[in-house]
Amino acid sequence: MPGRQQIRGKKILAKDVNSTVKVRLLQDVPRFGREGTILPVAAGLMRNNFFPRKMAEYVTAAKLKELRKNDLPLERDYLFMNNRAAPKEELPEVDMASIEEGLQTPILRQYSAPPAEPIDLELLSPERSTKLLSMILPLNLNFYRTPITIIQAPAQKMSPSISAGASLSAAASQGKEIKRIQTTDIYGSVTTADIVANLKAILAEDEEGARVVLSPEDISFVEDMEEKDRVKRLGIFEIDIMTSHSITDCQSVNMGATDVLSRKSGVIVGDDVLKLFNYAQEHKFAIPAINVTSSSTVVASLEAARDAKAPIILQMSQGGAAYFAGKGVANGNQEASIAGGIAAAHYIRAVAPAYGIPVVLHTDHCAKKLLPWLDGLLDADEKYFKEHGEPLFSSHMIDLSEEEVDFNIKTTAKYLKRAAPMKQWLEMEIGITGGEEDGVNNEDVDNNSLYTQPEDILAIYKALSPISPYFSIAAGFGNVHGVYKPGNVKLHPELLGKHQKYVKDAIGAKEDKPVFLVFHGGSGSSKQEYLDAISYGVVKVNLDTDLQYAYLTGIRDYVLKKKDYIMSQVGNPDGAEKPNKKSYDPRVWVREGEKTMSARIAEGLKDFNTAGQL
Repeated sequence: MPGRQQIRGKKILAKDVNSTVKVRLLQDVPRFGREGTILPVAAGLMRNNFFPRKMAEYVTAAKLKELRKNDLPLERDYLFMNNRAAPKEELPEVDMASIEEGLQTPILRQYSAPPAEPIDLELLSPERSTKLLSMILPLNLNFYRTPITIIQAPAQKMSPSISAGASLSAAASQGKEIKRIQTTDIYGSVTTADIVANLKAILAEDEEGARVVLSPEDISFVEDMEEKDRVKRLGIFEIDIMTSHSITDCQSVNMGATDVLSRKSGVIVGDDVLKLFNYAQEHKFAIPAINVTSSSTVVASLEAARDAKAPIILQMSQGGAAYFAGKGVANGNQEASIAGGIAAAHYIRAVAPAYGIPVVLHTDHCAKKLLPWLDGLLDADEKYFKEHGEPLFSSHMIDLSEEEVDFNIKTTAKYLKRAAPMKQWLEMEIGITGGEEDGVNNEDVDNNSLYTQPEDILAIYKALSPISPYFSIAAGFGNVHGVYKPGNVKLHPELLGKHQKYVKDAIGAKEDKPVFLVFHGGSGSSKQEYLDAISYGVVKVNLDTDLQYAYLTGIRDYVLKKKDYIMSQVGNPDGAEKPNKKSYDPRVWVREGEKTMSARIAEGLKDFNTAGQL
């Protein structure tokens, strides 16, 4: 029989109804939101904690009306600062004496999220479940119910000879009705099922805590109740939590990246992108980012990811986006790149769900001279956000690595502030990636410029993390775009580990890899170089040059093989009057390019440990 572990000392509070109020945060509050966020909180929490401590201010009715008119979301951000270093100052604990003085005083205790630990692909043991419950659950659970005010039936007339207070006896002797007011009972009740639902909601904020198995039968009240599974009056009640689910009870449970995502397939955004990258770091894999230039390259990428049961990132460069619109469209003011990028985004959003995999929709390098392209795409993002509550693209990249570091960071911060209200990811680059790509030529830069300094990574983190947690850094560790002879490119992925440690020590982070890193210029690298970089927190690896060649090989080989069948519309080795339509139909030879490109992506998915992660 599996053992049963007990957690004792947790309390539930059945309390008078206390509605929420709309407030604006005056400072960053972990698991609530950043400064300036407007959201609903419990009135008691605002009255007794947030307002006295100048953490928030009340929002006027006029302001609320304006927000609703603009369809702006009013919601709490449970993930805010959940995976980053928490501020030193936490919300104060309230002792039980303050509760006993009056049930109107709420209890609030702020807990820092425990450090992430590797998740075994098995059900949790009772001991582990017990430890998680002790770490994650607050000491008190608040439940709000409406008290019943009962005017009792008239009391029976009492003889003066009955032992009672003088006023009572006098009233009885005169035949007057006596009314008594009772306010301790409540409408409805607080059941063990209510408690389990509340506990699961709290545990769900922690990836491992979400795996703790609880049922109403696991909850019992220490105090004897009229009904053992519910409370029907106001008060403070102690409960026992029993965990009886042992790993010997069941077979192993297969978990994958989709288990942490709210949207399992199609283009994902916001918190799902953050969850996916967190999952990738924890499970030591990176997601390939494929540069797509047409519906054909999109299909090749989606097909490879689907067959490998893996997530994928589809991205467009400025030139690739323009190609999507058509080479015949003028692009002097980035109009082709903007139109092509928007068209590609809508196409990918339309077809991606059919492949049943999560897709991150991204744009690649954007140098200073190309910022008008990014501005146009952000305009489209904001328009889409107003209509759908999410941006058109999951993320964008801004690449100012050719500029001075100070300008790079300040400009990136400006764009992150624009993206942050949409929970949109922003990738930036510091340290130059060598070689040439999409019109940006760094083939002649000093080799020292290819290696980012840890002080720069820290400066970026300090500048961007107060704005939004949705950002990543493409740091240079010798990367070069394109493919070169072995030995000509000297990668030093170990530098990424030093960057992570430098930031961790500087900010006092609990996690070993506080920064999401990106690997650019990956074509031609060895599998071990990929794995080394991934072990230091790389969650995204760009693949472009190798895939361009792979796409060509399928078409090239087809043309060479079918040469005698594509030289004319009619006439081939099988006969002078035999038609060749089946040979020169673009759907035939373009498909051959898709197959070879898809095969190369599948190889990358294996190299990056991405295959099978769903």
